[in-house]
Amino acid sequence: MEFNVKDYGALGDGISNDTQAFIAASAALSAHGGGVLRIPQGVYVVGEQTLAGQLGLGYAYRSTDIISIVNCQQPVVIEGNHAVLRAAPGLRYGSFDPVSGEPYAPAVMPFIDPDYAAGAYRMLVLANNRHVLVRDLELDGASDTLILGGGWGDLGRQLNAYGVYALNNDTLQVENVHTHHHGLDGILVSQVGTTAQSPRTPATLIRVRSEYNGRQGLSWTGGNGLTAIDCQFNHTGRGALSSSPAAGIDIEAEDGVVRNGLFINCEVINNVGPGMGADSGDSADITFQRCTFIGSTNYPLWPRKPRLHFLDCTIAGQLVNVYAEQTPGDGNATRFTGCRFTDQLNWNGQVHLYPGWYLLDLGGGSQGVMFDRCSMDTQHGPLIYTAGEITLRDCRLTQTTSHESTFSACYVGYNLAFSPPGAFTTGMARVLGQLLVNGEEAPQYVGIQRKQCLQGNNGGAYAVRQSIAYAYSPEAAVGAGQANRGDIVYNPYAAPGGYAGWICVEAGSPGIWKPFGPIAL
Repeated sequence: MEFNVKDYGALGDGISNDTQAFIAASAALSAHGGGVLRIPQGVYVVGEQTLAGQLGLGYAYRSTDIISIVNCQQPVVIEGNHAVLRAAPGLRYGSFDPVSGEPYAPAVMPFIDPDYAAGAYRMLVLANNRHVLVRDLELDGASDTLILGGGWGDLGRQLNAYGVYALNNDTLQVENVHTHHHGLDGILVSQVGTTAQSPRTPATLIRVRSEYNGRQGLSWTGGNGLTAIDCQFNHTGRGALSSSPAAGIDIEAEDGVVRNGLFINCEVINNVGPGMGADSGDSADITFQRCTFIGSTNYPLWPRKPRLHFLDCTIAGQLVNVYAEQTPGDGNATRFTGCRFTDQLNWNGQVHLYPGWYLLDLGGGSQGVMFDRCSMDTQHGPLIYTAGEITLRDCRLTQTTSHESTFSACYVGYNLAFSPPGAFTTGMARVLGQLLVNGEEAPQYVGIQRKQCLQGNNGGAYAVRQSIAYAYSPEAAVGAGQANRGDIVYNPYAAPGGYAGWICVEAGSPGIWKPFGPIAL
């Protein structure tokens, strides 16, 4: 069944306030359990508020949800037909005196007294539905026309001013939607109570442009399965107001765990806060493929959650706070494959990397972080700072400044480094493959306890595994393993009066060893 907002009194003339028509049409669709909400092309002014006029009501100004689709078991389609929903001018937002209606400035923050709260609107509320499709719609928060009160919440103004608010929908698809200049988030997606074992409830965003919003382009606060394709999450906090964290994408598992995200060919550019932030709650297993992150005045990425993978991405500005493995080889560390890290891309001449800063500042922990077929180029400072050994495979590193760049890395495959003389050092390098620094090959690492294992014939029916190792003692070479008779350990610290090495004469852990090759004084 179809519900046309014009049948409920909407004019779409860009002047009349059509709030009540949208409320009535969406209520009728919800009561029917599903259907098509049709919004003919036009500009619809929406948003109404009521002043409390007294204390104790739990609000200073009560806002109104514009389109509210809830509890539908049949499919829901919102056909936007390229219409525009625009917030009415003069809506209050922030802290206000509930009696006089005047802006109120809290003495301290956080401030969460509900009697002083003035939320502006939620343009599109989708909650507890089976299947929802929204397409071809513009949601304009017109934040430059808001009347701002004081702060409310922890930082900034954390009150209702959403473009899309989607909660507990089994499947959701938002396509060709431009959601912008909202006081809070362009779009919020969440599933309350999700666990790591919960079935997927896929949310799909296709060609969504979420920009110039106050707090987030996208807030993902719970759910298993979100895909964003050809989307833009840009310029958060660059409109009329900004509230922390002011990120392009904020992955913050507040309502349930966050799992299985996929972002393909998305832009995350010029946000006041981090471009993409993942730093709280139980979030994991998210892939970004062919995405562009440009931090103009803040970090392009803050990926401090397990199993985040960046594939063929461009990252401009300083990278910080990756996720290190917690136990050796646990597979949880951040991975970068085919990515470019640079300070040569910018937004309006700005990139978040000051002279002398590391391009990759991984001092918050970097053990096990993987860079595979990546390139790194900086003209502002040194390349990398580490707190734990990273792995570089088939990478190209270019530094034009003379700042010394020394970091802990294991090189595998074929790696190239270019820098002014003496700027790139290999004192903390383990070269298992090849590393060429300005055309000269760095020495390959040979671990002091690396073993050469052979199959020995002792005259019995079965071959015996024989080992040849280099270590300062037989015990150091064997460790927790097993030694076989005939194993040899050569002494890398041979000195006059000592021995060239030891040979195992009785198998065991560590077994019985005898020295050989006395060295003359």
